[in-house]
Amino acid sequence: MTVDLHLHTTASDGSFTPSEVVNKAVQLGLDVIAITDHDTVGGIPEAKAEAFDKDLEVISGIELNTELFDLEIHILGYYIDDNNLALQNELKKLRTARYDRIEKMIKKLGDRGIEIDFDYVCQLAGDNNLSRVHLAQAIVERGYVYQISEAFDEYIGKGCSSYVSRYKLTPRRAIELIKAAGGIPVLAHPALLERDELISEFITDGLVGIEVYHSEHSQSDVRHYKHLAQKYDLVITGGSDCHGAYKDNVLLGSVEVPDKVVRDLKQNQREGGSGLACSSLNQNFNYL
Repeated sequence: MTVDLHLHTTASDGSFTPSEVVNKAVQLGLDVIAITDHDTVGGIPEAKAEAFDKDLEVISGIELNTELFDLEIHILGYYIDDNNLALQNELKKLRTARYDRIEKMIKKLGDRGIEIDFDYVCQLAGDNNLSRVHLAQAIVERGYVYQISEAFDEYIGKGCSSYVSRYKLTPRRAIELIKAAGGIPVLAHPALLERDELISEFITDGLVGIEVYHSEHSQSDVRHYKHLAQKYDLVITGGSDCHGAYKDNVLLGSVEVPDKVVRDLKQNQREGGSGLACSSLNQNFNYL
């Protein structure tokens, strides 16, 4: 079984539509994928419909952007009920905050002589979550820069003159929402966070798993976070964090994730999201 449990689509900040993700996964011979868009479940219905007659399981997931101590912390959720009312209400608030943020960023860009039309950026987003990627696309199309990465580096990336922060959940609230939706909350790419001392606090808040396998985790990171998963009795997950063509390489299916990860996730879901002993994962699996 080959799996990739961390994928983004055009529903958030990916460049592939949900249907394209499914078809590319099938072409690559993947057996299980999870759609984990940022702060939205909008891509899940299309992905599941596209996979209906294919030999591919699509797990309903999400990646909630949160903040604590001025740190951006991402919490993944697996096997969520994407129609859960509490989750939907919170996502609506986040969506509104995204629109407010982009309007403020466009005003700041205008102060620098970068004229971008808000309605046009919304048109680029369509029915999907409005994000800085869509603003960056507009900046490119208006000829101010040549690439999306330049727009982030010069204008709208964190620390740049036109950057605006936005409303975010706390990790505790994200964990609560995922569990209320019947899902399994997992800390995303912990090596990028570099704050292992916070993991025990997240566990107290209800964290159930940790993303051990990731495209930006070294082999040393994998060994380290496998050890922490075993220490804290956390479910292990993994995925490429593919955003399509917006990053230098299309990462879909590029991270080797043991198929036992999916079996343990399913067992955890059946047991009500209480966590799993991870000692059985201490085997000679290949790393990244």
